[in-house]
Amino acid sequence: MDTGARTKQLARQRGLIETCVRYCRGRMRRLTFLLLWAASRLALMVSWRSLAPIGSVFGSLHYAVQIRARRRLARDMAVALNCSAATARRALRQSYRVNDRAVFEIVALNSSRPAVDAMLASCRIEGVEQLTRQAKSGEGAVLLGMHMGNGVLMAGALAARGLPVAVVYRESRKLPPGYLGEVMRRIGVTPLHVTYANPAGGSLGILRALRKGMLVYVLMDQGNKQAEGVPVVFLGKQVHMPDGIVRLAAKAGAPFIPVELRAAEPDWVYQVAAPSEVGDDPQATVRELAQRMENQIRAQPQFWSWHQRRWRRYPFAAAQPE
Repeated sequence: MDTGARTKQLARQRGLIETCVRYCRGRMRRLTFLLLWAASRLALMVSWRSLAPIGSVFGSLHYAVQIRARRRLARDMAVALNCSAATARRALRQSYRVNDRAVFEIVALNSSRPAVDAMLASCRIEGVEQLTRQAKSGEGAVLLGMHMGNGVLMAGALAARGLPVAVVYRESRKLPPGYLGEVMRRIGVTPLHVTYANPAGGSLGILRALRKGMLVYVLMDQGNKQAEGVPVVFLGKQVHMPDGIVRLAAKAGAPFIPVELRAAEPDWVYQVAAPSEVGDDPQATVRELAQRMENQIRAQPQFWSWHQRRWRRYPFAAAQPE
């Protein structure tokens, strides 16, 4: 067999292996969802209050089985936070517990109405008066969120208070297609689905929502898959953060209002922070928002989802602070 034929054969074999791996991962995610769905229904038969401790247990199990991933993450956290390895491991384990609990609760939100209403009522939002005034003004705003806790439940809690809330999202690989959007509609939130295939359509939906005076909740604490957006050093790593939402906010004249997680036990507690106006330079605005998010993560690293793919896959910037 000549070299060219051998190369083609190896490429075909590699492609077949990658296809099999993707298929197996998809099956595993599906089985994981079914397990979470069944567990959530069993938990609700006892009480909706049992969701939090059971979800935290799933997080502990997730942490336990991801041996290689958690070791690498703990090393990266120690560098990013300039802390000891033991401190990083403790924060990382709690991060798994907090954020896997959030996923478990989101799965359970597509259940009986009394349980859903009780979950929404349990989420405390301090400083919500600021958002009420913003909504009454008829002008939209971007609610700046992060992968910290149950932002979907927080958005539903705002909607339950009569505020017009929309959530920008992409389909989660942890949930079946369409499930997250269905959950949002069930709790009174307008889902704004953004796809890589049709980014213009998603942008138009966001702009319309802002111009209608809605509070649009968006997560910005991650890098783009492609090297697009604004390059920033975020928690020590060089990432490209999306600037599309900043440009849309500028068009609509909408401020950014951070909504920050303050506590996770026994209930979620969020704090509405001081707003940030969008300036003439979108890149400067992105960097300002990135710094605000980084400050919040450094203050409470145990709440941030360090194991999300959009930070851990990046290398550290060449120069690290002393």
